[in-house]
Amino acid sequence: MIKMGFLFSQSFWGIFFILLGLSMVIRVLFNIHVPLIRLTLAFILIYAGIATLINRDLLATEKSFVKGEKGSIIFNSGSINSAQSGEYNIIFGSGTIKLRDPDILDKKQELNINTIFGSGILKIKESQPVMVVADSPFSSVSFPDGHSITFNSYTYRTKAFAEDKPYVLVKVDVVFGSFYVVSD
Repeated sequence: MIKMGFLFSQSFWGIFFILLGLSMVIRVLFNIHVPLIRLTLAFILIYAGIATLINRDLLATEKSFVKGEKGSIIFNSGSINSAQSGEYNIIFGSGTIKLRDPDILDKKQELNINTIFGSGILKIKESQPVMVVADSPFSSVSFPDGHSITFNSYTYRTKAFAEDKPYVLVKVDVVFGSFYVVSD
């Protein structure tokens, strides 16, 4: 059975009223009619169809879609602890990714984090050798050193980072979302 509890959530109604207001402004300024009610109904039906096909409530909050080294958070919120080399995705959701504590780094490790229409947080320690390379078209990414980017790229290095020693390279791509790199 598909739970449609998201229709009564604060997020759903907040987004709905923002879009309703934007459609009114677009109609007045540009004389373009956006059938928001029909679009909302269509998206709800698409959601119900996807949830039925994969036999899962996509907005459940108990667990995220996390499978072994390769983790994804889709239409959900969740966290991934002890992240190691691999690819992680946050799509239409929010997630927190915490780097694992490497006991001994004998070679460079690489993580790829993709956030699409979502919100993400990467927790790192300044005592770990980490380099974060972020690319953010149509989104925002904030770093512990106070930098914040939009429509740009930026590279952040922890205090323990040294180019000639093994380190963890984290590539962050954010599209239509927000991402925060925070240090403990």
